[in-house]
Amino acid sequence: MIKLKDIANHLGISVSAASMALRDHEAISPETRQRVQDASERLGYRRKQKKTTGNIAFILCDRHFDNGNSYWGLQGIFEAAQENHLQPINFSISLKDLHNGSFPLLLKNEIDGIIIAGLYDEKAHTQLKRLKIPIVVLGNYQLGNEPWSSCEIDIPQGMRMMVGHLVSLGHRRLGLLLGDDPETFYRKRLQQSFMEATSELGISKAEITFENKSNPDLISNTLKGEDRPTAFIAEGSTVPIYTACHSLGLKIPQDISVITLGSSDQMIPPLAMLQCDSREIGRGAVEKLIRMIKNPRAVLTRELYPIYLTPASSIGPAPKP
Repeated sequence: MIKLKDIANHLGISVSAASMALRDHEAISPETRQRVQDASERLGYRRKQKKTTGNIAFILCDRHFDNGNSYWGLQGIFEAAQENHLQPINFSISLKDLHNGSFPLLLKNEIDGIIIAGLYDEKAHTQLKRLKIPIVVLGNYQLGNEPWSSCEIDIPQGMRMMVGHLVSLGHRRLGLLLGDDPETFYRKRLQQSFMEATSELGISKAEITFENKSNPDLISNTLKGEDRPTAFIAEGSTVPIYTACHSLGLKIPQDISVITLGSSDQMIPPLAMLQCDSREIGRGAVEKLIRMIKNPRAVLTRELYPIYLTPASSIGPAPKP
């Protein structure tokens, strides 16, 4: 039987260096890691499999579990975990703590892998990777140049669907309302997808507006004049649009149509929503994590999930000139 010291002797390196290379330790150069991995496969070396605990962590970053918008497929995660005899443990961790590498409760629990959602970024991901266990990210993020594993919604497909539906109703002037931070990767993707979809479908006017709490009249100014948008797509709360329409005497959907990207606002008339099957995404995340636990060297992939439009009375035909 080939042992680790045989690999080390074959390559002229120490046993500890060979062991660290097989664990992809950053202290070992990529070239040496590749040499050790190639030699281990060529000589038929089999590492002892790490004993699994059956525990997986579901982390919400800067979000709490009592926030309905933050569940991100929690039902699907628990269903798939139960079917595969896994025990999900919930954690709510601040982005600041992740940036500082401070997550003692996570370290105290023996876990085989992590599913994470919420406010997440490259710095947090770098810190979490230090745990050397599989990570599946729920959501659309930019986490650096190295590959990562994720379950994402297909933003371009969803935007084309929304814009296409509005075009079929005669709309040719559209607006996109985003949150007050335009630099997040998610909002950049929304902007890009919106401009691409409106260009492809021949929209004569496509306008992007960002929420600005210090300037509450921003939406009202956008909705004034004959050249105003006849339909708005809102990323977050639609309250500013409804408030502005009320102050200007505009009716929804007779004067302007409104679609929300999964907002839970309870508005009248009821909001048309662009939604994804979060339960299916949650199940997919668990299945992806299981594959990664079984095969630590599995290729990291990003899965895209479709979005669908739920019509409601907040959208209607474009108003006649």
